[in-house]
Amino acid sequence: MIRKRAGVAIAATAAAIALVLSGCSGSSGGGSNGKVELSYWTTTQQGPAETGLKSMVAGFEKKYPNITVNVTEKSTDNLKTALRQAAGTPAMPDIYFQWSGLGLGGTYVKQGVDLDLTKYYKQYGWTSRFTKTALASVTQYGDYHGVPYTADVEAIVYNKALFAKAGITSTPTTYDELVADAAKLKSAGITPIEFGGSVNWYVMRLLDNLLETKCGSATFDKLTALKGNWGTESCVTESFAQLKTWATNYFNPGWVSDTDAQGQTVFYQKKAAMALEGDWFGGFLKQANFSPTSDLGVFPFPTGTGRIYGLQQANYISKTSKNPDAAAKFLNYWMSVSVQNKYAGDFSQIPVVNGAKVGDNGVGITKDFVALAGKATGQFQNNDQTLPLDVTTEYWRIMNGVATGSIAPADAGKQMQTFIKNRSSSN
Repeated sequence: MIRKRAGVAIAATAAAIALVLSGCSGSSGGGSNGKVELSYWTTTQQGPAETGLKSMVAGFEKKYPNITVNVTEKSTDNLKTALRQAAGTPAMPDIYFQWSGLGLGGTYVKQGVDLDLTKYYKQYGWTSRFTKTALASVTQYGDYHGVPYTADVEAIVYNKALFAKAGITSTPTTYDELVADAAKLKSAGITPIEFGGSVNWYVMRLLDNLLETKCGSATFDKLTALKGNWGTESCVTESFAQLKTWATNYFNPGWVSDTDAQGQTVFYQKKAAMALEGDWFGGFLKQANFSPTSDLGVFPFPTGTGRIYGLQQANYISKTSKNPDAAAKFLNYWMSVSVQNKYAGDFSQIPVVNGAKVGDNGVGITKDFVALAGKATGQFQNNDQTLPLDVTTEYWRIMNGVATGSIAPADAGKQMQTFIKNRSSSN
């Protein structure tokens, strides 16, 4: 296995363009000696996911010595940039990781960038291998696009010791209680919650949950499906107003320029009491040597709707791949019950493969996330999953403007609806 890490978006973009201009392909070809090289682009891995991926690929290459898998890791935003630049060109990798929603993985499905995998679903029996929820994420566009990778739950991870220091004796079950607890933490000299504002999707998690809280599930779904009116719903204005309140009063100092990793470090250092994170966060905490782990707890963002926040992820095979059969063989190996059990908890805390066991290679909070998923009446996804890419970009622009004070909460929904109206008339 060849493993690379890409550092900056400019480098990733330049590399993709150079491949196209030189006639080279991101998809590695097969040699005359029967050897095959596969390229796989994914996000930068941390903790158990990093060691697990390296070991899993080595195991695959040992079993299939004629196939080499070249893994390239990029930061979340750099991966998105590189894929946008390479989409539809020979620079695309054989396999790429993406979130399954319309604004991310779905964009490439709509553009015809990925390969319809119906043939391989029949060949390998994938239709019965994956859970119903996981299958729904790869069949939502018709046929089979992508192979399910993870199904994640997101909630609030909190520091019990810091809650106790602020006089908080139980976790909040309503949004008003959550706000009251944030005020108590601030009064005790504790940063209530951490975020990294330089990556749009981190603060977005809070706004998504505020919209679910203030608008309710039905209206939230209409808004994200672009069937509701962002400009006339009072709950939208209230959600943005609450975002402003949180950003002004309860975020970590310097959050605007912090990366996600820098924001998370505030939690690791026990300076922030809460982090709005996913089930993968346990691996991060383990890597950061957080101790004592008994101080850690998890509770759902108290939206009052009964739904849990989360997302679906998949690995896609590029239509330009010269070796789709080998790529499918690799994904079949990775998502087999035996391999999933061997690396239980490394890639996903909540299994997407039927019969795979739950594993916690983090700090013991996986069971809490699994319990939340079991109690939930449904799931609402991150809005960069549900919204088209251009609408997501506008959503982030308005979100950042409100959080930093350049856009009034009362104008946020109107600006969002104006953008949606203009894009509809131009399409």
